[in-house]
Amino acid sequence: MLTRKTVAITVFFCLLTAPAVFADIHAGPWLMNLSKRGVTVKWESVEQPGTVEWGETESLGNTLDAEYDGTAIHKATLECLKPETRYYYRVKSGASQTAIESFFTGPERDTPFTFVVYGDTRNNMDDHQSVVDAIVADAPEFVVHVGDLVDIAIWQPEWDDFWAVAESMTKTIPFFPIMGNHEFWGGQPLFRRYFSNPLAPADEGSRYAFSYGNAYFIMIDIAQLFIPGSAQYAWVQSQLQAAADAPGIKHCFVFAHFPPFSAANHGEDLDVKSFRNAMTPLFEQYDVDLVFGSHDHNYQHSKVNDIDYIVTGGGGADTYSVHPEAWTVVGEEVLNHVLVEVDGDLVTITGKRPNGSVIETFDVQMDFGGAGTGDDFPELCYDNDYDLDGIVDGEEYAGCTNPYDADTDGDTYNDGDEIDAGSDPCDPLSVPSGDDDADDDADDDADDDADDDVDDDDDFNPPGDDDDDTAGSDDDAADDDDGTPVTGDDDDDGGGGCGC
Repeated sequence: MLTRKTVAITVFFCLLTAPAVFADIHAGPWLMNLSKRGVTVKWESVEQPGTVEWGETESLGNTLDAEYDGTAIHKATLECLKPETRYYYRVKSGASQTAIESFFTGPERDTPFTFVVYGDTRNNMDDHQSVVDAIVADAPEFVVHVGDLVDIAIWQPEWDDFWAVAESMTKTIPFFPIMGNHEFWGGQPLFRRYFSNPLAPADEGSRYAFSYGNAYFIMIDIAQLFIPGSAQYAWVQSQLQAAADAPGIKHCFVFAHFPPFSAANHGEDLDVKSFRNAMTPLFEQYDVDLVFGSHDHNYQHSKVNDIDYIVTGGGGADTYSVHPEAWTVVGEEVLNHVLVEVDGDLVTITGKRPNGSVIETFDVQMDFGGAGTGDDFPELCYDNDYDLDGIVDGEEYAGCTNPYDADTDGDTYNDGDEIDAGSDPCDPLSVPSGDDDADDDADDDADDDADDDVDDDDDFNPPGDDDDDTAGSDDDAADDDDGTPVTGDDDDDGGGGCGC
């Protein structure tokens, strides 16, 4: 039976979590789910319709309609882009629009890359801003937030404060967040509203995994059971196994709000110890590179059974002192973020203060999973044909051709045409023989200027071409296409030319 008290509490909770009513673009844009082939753009505005204009130059040139969730959140995913490429974009909602921003797509497998990890931003906007400014100065390719984005996660004004600081970073540097305890105690609806994540299981947003470059990233949700026998425990184990089996994965990084090892306020909390007891045997079994957490508001580096554990909880919350334990390598009560640089087998980790000074730096040399004997992770946009050469991108990745260049070997022949003709699209000395033009006549050039055959005058100059392709030239010699019938001429010049 409802009472006045329960009704009042329900109404109060609904008011806390209800999105504010505002005009123009209230928050964002922010970028999520970066890969080498795409990115998701989100923003907050009641104005409709929402669109993203984008392109490889500031002229943009492409437009994509955004999804609207009914609570002022717009989302659009740019897909099948080129890797390692700067793209420009801006968002529009109704009559409002943002400035033009830019981002880089992710790297190919062997390209070095950098990312940043930080957490516990919470309640001090000025301190959070100092950390964000330092992160932007490091220019990482993306940022991972390990939870406790805000202090009271059911209170909309706290999210407004968070975006007032973070959007200077997240509009150009894609953002991968997970929930902390301040989000999962009542704040999950707002977290999921802002960070609905297509990489995560439906309606979760905080348990997901993805590959980037030569590394695999596993995000654990402390709001779900994680003990052995639980669904999340089985999922973590399956992700570790898949990453170990994948031939192209050299590193595995794990993220959770709870740090398995901490020498500060929360180090011996029952939930933290439960997480440690459940998860560290898996981390050791699969020999992960690094495990990142926050929860305690400081910087810590611990090493247990050859695995490095990082606490980076200095994103803006009131800091905690460190009381070193046997596992502590470095500990400091300080605002901080962690810069991670990945280059082949080498990972360099640098803990940094907001003023740019270094807390510590160390290397991890690993080849996670060894050679890998299982299946690699599928390429995004496998069935897309970016360069329109007649070969889908997934097949080009599996072969030798470049999915972003229709003529991989630079011999003027389209990759798909070469494969159809039986020549090698990756060898400039291997070219189609016979007739490769658009007509149906074998070994002749009825459409002289439209083909690429050797020994004709076609404005192309592949190996073996004996004609003069300069503007206005007209070779009268045999074996060319000059429009003039002469003895020995093998082309069809029209009007009864020799060689017809």
